[in-house]
Amino acid sequence: MSRVIHTGQALVDLVLRVDDLPRRGGNVMADEGTRYAAGSVNILLAAARSGAECVLAGAHGTGPNGDLIRSALEAEGVSVVSEPVADLDSGVCVVLVEPTGSGRSSRRAPPSDCSPSTGSPPRNRGRAISCA
Repeated sequence: MSRVIHTGQALVDLVLRVDDLPRRGGNVMADEGTRYAAGSVNILLAAARSGAECVLAGAHGTGPNGDLIRSALEAEGVSVVSEPVADLDSGVCVVLVEPTGSGRSSRRAPPSDCSPSTGSPPRNRGRAISCA
């Protein structure tokens, strides 16, 4: 059996559906949003589903994003051998998707950089999303 050990950072993709992509430096209202475990998680899940024994040895946080990452890995039988980074949550990559299916990835940021301050996806239509 093959073994995959990934030392990269596990992240959360915050996928936000918007009517239009904003112009550079602009803001946009998100209609809905969903969080997905991503970053090194994508590679590990693909390898595990192909029959490899997989291990995350990279960084992951102690907050709700870190919990999502560990849960996704556990559900697929992927081991996590690194301790969570104390007092920090896992980073976020904001992805904006317009109705045509086109999208743009913003940047990886600590969840504290995103509004709303919880770093969670919007639950109600029309909440403004702005990242510093």
